[in-house]
Amino acid sequence: MTCSRCEDLQAELDRVKARLSELQPSLTLDEEMRIRNRLRLNRQEWLLVRALWEANGRPVRTWHLKKAVCPDNPTIEESRIVRVLIYRLRRLFGADAIGNDWGVGYYFTDKGRQVVKKVMEAR
Repeated sequence: MTCSRCEDLQAELDRVKARLSELQPSLTLDEEMRIRNRLRLNRQEWLLVRALWEANGRPVRTWHLKKAVCPDNPTIEESRIVRVLIYRLRRLFGADAIGNDWGVGYYFTDKGRQVVKKVMEAR
């Protein structure tokens, strides 16, 4: 049995999750495979691209990116793996495709989102 405050918080959490799922431009499996194959991304690079894409231009904390990339390996030092993957993706997409708000996180810039969108639309 839970208290009424817990039930209210759970209901609010459910509403926020539903709203976030509406805002996130989710990719279909076909789009995911097309992007990954065209760009020749490894699994971790792809998971990072996906996390940044789904943030829709909003900064994503390094800790959240690390969890997206290595959910089953908490021993990896978080900022290093993310920095390495960001470096690789910046070399691939261009240095200004991924932005960084110091103390907040990484995000796709407009240029980065356009690059991913072009790959998705290419046939």
